[in-house]
Order: sequence, then C-alpha cells, then structure tokens
Amino acid sequence: MGALAGVTLEGLQDVTAENITVDAPKAGFVGGLVGTQNSMVTPATSNVTMRNITVTGKDYVGGLAHQIRQLQDTSIEDFSVTSEYYAGGLLSNLYTGDKTNITVKNGSVTATGTDIKATYVGGLASYDNGWGYAMKDIRVENVEVTGNNLVGGLLGRHGYIALDGIQVVNCKVSNPRTMPTAELAEPYYLSVGGIAGYHYGYNREIKNITVRGTEISGPCNVGGIVGMAYNTGTVTI
Repeated sequence: MGALAGVTLEGLQDVTAENITVDAPKAGFVGGLVGTQNSMVTPATSNVTMRNITVTGKDYVGGLAHQIRQLQDTSIEDFSVTSEYYAGGLLSNLYTGDKTNITVKNGSVTATGTDIKATYVGGLASYDNGWGYAMKDIRVENVEVTGNNLVGGLLGRHGYIALDGIQVVNCKVSNPRTMPTAELAEPYYLSVGGIAGYHYGYNREIKNITVRGTEISGPCNVGGIVGMAYNTGTVTI
C-alpha cells in the first residue's frame, strides 16, 4: 500500500513528494509512495525527494516503500514511520540492488511490537537481505529510532550488504525494554547499535563508518557501531 501505488514494476525517477499521510494500521507492506517495487529495473529509482511524510502500518513499513530494489540520489526529511514490526525510515527491507547517495533526516521510526524475534527497526531500514550488493554514501541525521528488539541507527539487522561511507549523526537509538525475563532469555534479540543492532557478517566489508553525537541505549548488548556481532569481516572506521 502506498499513496502512489501498492506495487510497481517500474523505477521512479525525478519525484518530489510532500505532505503525505498514509494511515493503514492493519496493513502490511506499506510505504509513503509505493508498497513495493518488485523487480530489478533500468533505470533505477533515483532523484526522489520526500518531505513531511507520515506512514503508519502493521508490518513492513517504510517512509518511501516497503521495498525498492535499486535506489540512488534519494532523500526523506521531516517524517514519521510507525509499525508493529519491521520499520525503517526510508524502506522496510533492503532487498537486492545497490543503494547509493541517500539522506534520511529529521524524523522518527518506531516499532511498537513485542515479539522479540520480529521487531527490527532502523533509521534507514529494518534489515538487509540479498547477496552481493552495496550501500554507499548514506547519511542518517537527527532521527529517533525506537523498538523492542534489534534497533540500529542504520539497520536493525545487518549481514548481507557491504557498507561504505555511512554516517549516523545526532540520532537517538533506543530499546526501552528492561533486562530479559525468563521468556526473553535470548539477549541477542535485544541488541542496539549506532549502525546496526545485530551484525552477522558473512565477511561483508564495512568501511568509512561514522557515528557521531548519537545517544544509544538498551537493556543489553549496546554498542557504538553494532550491539552484537558474529562472523565479522573487515571493519574500517
């Protein structure tokens, strides 16, 4: 579901979108413009500018879309994204396709769900999924990211996509849960980080990373770059 389309097979080029509200608290795959762009296309989605955007859904919710394959030269500013599960400032899910030259600024991303295995939330997207692609020159600035599971200034969960030139600046990244009780005994699910709550490596390169002026808090596994890391490859800060 989106203000422009639920599903598109084409890329979006040279779009300016302002003063959009999408209120669908019982729907999934929700975006400010489109729900899903579901194919690898040429040309890629590019030169998209979004301002004053409010998006509410149940799960898989992003300020621009649930999913855009290839994305470049895009920004969102003055926005609010709220869902129960899988929330991102721009996209819910980073699936196949490179993402380059993106700015996410002045907004909030909130995942309210309590299932600790599904409440991923990030300033850019909730998680990445898709081998062999890259994110380059991404800036998340003055964004408040809140959730009850994996929480990151950039991504809730990261592992598949190489990162280069990532900046998280003047953000607030938090998981308000208290320490795990018996039913929350897997602390991996409560990780919070400036870039990602949980990083599971697969030897994807991470370089030129900046986290500055950012408040990061949670019940456990809290880190300036990642809350918890597994199978980490080369990291250059």
